[in-house]
Amino acid sequence: QPPPGRDSVHPQMWRRLLRARIPLSFSPRRAPVTATSWTLVVRFIRTMPRLMTDTGKLLDELTDKFSEARMEIADALDSKETVYFNEDAKIALEVTGEALEVYEDILQSVDAERKKQIQTEWGMRIEQLKQEAKLLEDADDH
Repeated sequence: QPPPGRDSVHPQMWRRLLRARIPLSFSPRRAPVTATSWTLVVRFIRTMPRLMTDTGKLLDELTDKFSEARMEIADALDSKETVYFNEDAKIALEVTGEALEVYEDILQSVDAERKKQIQTEWGMRIEQLKQEAKLLEDADDH
């Protein structure tokens, strides 16, 4: 029985993937686990086109900017009540602004269904980032 989604994939690609026996994990105590199940192959093939699209690239950029912003905010809050705080806060707020801009660009560039999906995935994290930035601004005022 063919796996779901196989019709959209070139048959040669299936043969190559099945012959490849992709290692998933290595352990000194046991042999490598290999991916030969249809489920993993289908998941791999369905994921690749998303990563190659402009939206996929923007989502990767958002992930990087989001992580960088969280790290900068944490560094700035750690430097609170030191001479470095103002500079750290400025950098953290700039990076946070960049992350929010990328998020807004993504939402504007996709259709309504994908927008809802992205908001579901990222909405809470973006709100958390905004709140952390607000904490930083409040700390800067005092």
